Amino acid sequence: MKRVFAAIDISEEVREEVRNYIEDLRSGFDGVPVKWEKPEKLHITVKFAGSVDEYQLNTFREQIRVLARSLEPFQIRFSGTGAFAKRRGPSVLWLGTAIVEASGDPFEVLGRLSEKRPFRPHLTIARIKDPKKAADLIRKHKSSEFESPQYEVSEIVLYESALLPTGSVYTRLARFSFGATQ
Repeated sequence: MKRVFAAIDISEEVREEVRNYIEDLRSGFDGVPVKWEKPEKLHITVKFAGSVDEYQLNTFREQIRVLARSLEPFQIRFSGTGAFAKRRGPSVLWLGTAIVEASGDPFEVLGRLSEKRPFRPHLTIARIKDPKKAADLIRKHKSSEFESPQYEVSEIVLYESALLPTGSVYTRLARFSFGATQ
């Protein structure tokens, strides 16, 4: 069994901008119980498939290949801040995405992989362990402004996520270029 997901990677320039934003946001909140995402692991999850056997992995891989073939490269940027909430309060801090230039709506196409809930493209930057203790941090994030440079998205990446005591480790299994007949 492998734990896998499909994602859109971000450019190194954007990764550095987000790293700087996270560092600025973190300052002054050292004692707050939050797990910050490591900049090298930042991505937009298109579909989390979970633990799959070899047959399910091959089926998922083929779904991604077909989907990627139907898309053309497009330009996006990260813009806006927010938090996803569970019953006990906000649990994830995120940066929103905005399509800058595309033919059609690539997010609608990408959403076809997710049949359970609507596709809401975002960049998770932190997971909150105790919303009450993180209230000031959440307020600061949600009232902040963030806008990254735009970059081109031209592929979907299939990753394996291994859960280790030190955190998850991502391994790239395959890349699927948009419009390609791979």
